[in-house]
Amino acid sequence: MIRAIKAWARRWWAVRPKLEVRKWFRRSIWIVEAAERPQTLRPHRLYVTRHAHGPAFGFMLCPCGCGETIQLRFMGDRRPRWSLESPSGRPTVFPSVWRQSGCRSHFFVRHGHIDWC
Repeated sequence: MIRAIKAWARRWWAVRPKLEVRKWFRRSIWIVEAAERPQTLRPHRLYVTRHAHGPAFGFMLCPCGCGETIQLRFMGDRRPRWSLESPSGRPTVFPSVWRQSGCRSHFFVRHGHIDWC
């Protein structure tokens, strides 16, 4: 009986990937201030280094689970460059993050949550 319920739940979850209910189960991404690039990164954290004029760089583990480090530039004229907003400690990064190599993940970070493209 329990095996049948688990199988039904897996099928139900697979056919409804865009359900709003899934947002309740997502882990939040939190901002961690760092003086320089951290040697080891923990999941669900965006490590931000600061400059005199605001955030300079961000580092995070790829949310797909591949273990690669994603580096985001928040200031300067070079591209690509992202903007960071974090009024509640939960980051919003604009535009989307799209890895061009490796796992090729493409996602938004909005209000501390990963929204896959």
